[in-house]
Amino acid sequence: MPADYAKSLGGGGAFRLSPCDLVRYLRGRTLWLIGDSHTKILYRSLQCFLIDFWQNQEVCEASTDTWAVQALQRLPVAPGDSQCIHLRGSGGGRVCIVQAVLGTQLINNNQVEYGGVLPLLRAKFATRRDVFLVNFSAWHKKQPDWWDAFKPALTSIGEFYQANRRQWPHMLFWETPAKHEVASSGDKCQAANGFRYRRYTGGLELAPAARVNMAAMWSLGIVENRIMRESLSRFSIPLLPSINMTVSLEEAHVGGAMNSNFDCLHYCSPGVPEMWIWNLYDAFKNGRTGIRALQPSGKGAGRFTCIKSHTASFRI
Repeated sequence: MPADYAKSLGGGGAFRLSPCDLVRYLRGRTLWLIGDSHTKILYRSLQCFLIDFWQNQEVCEASTDTWAVQALQRLPVAPGDSQCIHLRGSGGGRVCIVQAVLGTQLINNNQVEYGGVLPLLRAKFATRRDVFLVNFSAWHKKQPDWWDAFKPALTSIGEFYQANRRQWPHMLFWETPAKHEVASSGDKCQAANGFRYRRYTGGLELAPAARVNMAAMWSLGIVENRIMRESLSRFSIPLLPSINMTVSLEEAHVGGAMNSNFDCLHYCSPGVPEMWIWNLYDAFKNGRTGIRALQPSGKGAGRFTCIKSHTASFRI
């Protein structure tokens, strides 16, 4: 079924997407993936998708500044593990991941150097041509004060973006994909009955005669994604889709593969994560937040020094 859905993306463009198409937007800059385990899945999928451009298949530290890397590691709640892959070829470029599981870690946090992950990255790691792709939600639901913290965190990010967008224009948010319940049998992910995905519009609707099930909407993640859309739309931050398509893809989860617990949270690759790559490319191609292909000039432009990462293997 993921393949059937993918056929609707860009009129089938998702199936024609080449690594060369994406790389032209990564030259001369860093794509920063900031979030939780869903972001790790996307990062791994990009490693595979870009393998022909991946410099020596080495995993590198996000900076040569040891203090800065350690400052990320000291994030509250969960360590801010970070690493990058560098791209070979003219213009260089790289893709980096930073684990930041809560929106409250990103801005206005006196437990983080420079007041949050985003100002820390901008001060010590990033350049103004870089792109920040941010996601958070799942870990907020683990916190006792999540309802009181989630929406204010979104608002703070939006205000930070608006205040800095002339100098740091390239920020995107990414919806959190659907989480399904484990079936009572314990060997499959339970379908989300009553919802229907419109492939060619990207919309989600209730099936005929279906009744709104608020418990299901809460469990799937529809509620917090709605809050995310409503909050961020006020600040014109582009949002990459995920939730609507994945509501009907309960069979696309990792399931029992290489897991002691049956996993109905994360998605298999290849599959749904490759559709996320298409959505990212589509955002670049359509110039959201002014993102455009760069033409780095000068010898060594877009090149980064690789120091072997100490977090070479991310655990989900």
